Amino acid sequence: MNVIVDTNIFLDYAFERKNNKYAKKFFIDTLSCKHIIFLPEIILEELSSKNILAEFEKGLFKDLKNKNKLVLIDSNYDLIKESKIISTNRKIPFADVLIAISAKQNDCVIITRDKHLFLDLYDLVDSFKPEELV
Repeated sequence: MNVIVDTNIFLDYAFERKNNKYAKKFFIDTLSCKHIIFLPEIILEELSSKNILAEFEKGLFKDLKNKNKLVLIDSNYDLIKESKIISTNRKIPFADVLIAISAKQNDCVIITRDKHLFLDLYDLVDSFKPEELV
């Protein structure tokens, strides 16, 4: 299954937050060939802003790349334009919309705990919590 993992799941994993066990299990399943993670650059930017991107690049992302389980997604002009329009019209954070549109264009589902992706963008993309797929 092609998936985009939202920033909050990476943070659960990195900081061992409450739902860490589900994030860990999801990534273990991915490494054992269950999923392919598509990674939009907006998520890389968000991880960088939390000062943990380097940690992921040395660890999990490196492991995923070595198993051909990680695909980087660039944001093009049309993707950004469409995301801005939807974000403005629906009053939803731009990053959430950009992630949803990226998922739609790449035939992915989203792994998240973000209410905007579950409730406000359900018509664009399917979203799941990690425990729903492990």
